[in-house]
Amino acid sequence: MKIEKNFKILFQTSDFLLGNIYENVFLIKTQSNEEFYIGNFYGEPSFGIIDEVYKKCIVGGEKIINYYIFSTIKSEFEIDNFAYDIKYINEAEYEILTDPWNEKSAIWRFHLVSETLFKVSNFTKYQDKEYVERIKW
Repeated sequence: MKIEKNFKILFQTSDFLLGNIYENVFLIKTQSNEEFYIGNFYGEPSFGIIDEVYKKCIVGGEKIINYYIFSTIKSEFEIDNFAYDIKYINEAEYEILTDPWNEKSAIWRFHLVSETLFKVSNFTKYQDKEYVERIKW
């Protein structure tokens, strides 16, 4: 794949580029330019991350996609709000923050190995507040 000007990089490592062209998400192996289609989102994804330990990538937006890099197996998870940001917790877990200005805003925990996603807590800190670039959570 020739990376075009509309390709937005979500995450990169020395071996891979994870990004999107509008609603379509791709993983590109940098040495060979081999392209893997991850999936389609309604609207652009808001984040992506490559986990080098488990060889998976997670992409979030209107849903969560967990994609196993070397087998092209993927799992999709629906949540009740737009996935806004992701945070590393430990080797196998990440936390996902949904839209902080939405009344259903929450923090979710995602386990890479068991592929479980569960709500940790509501997140009301930014409800009824003006938009800011950086969210503290």
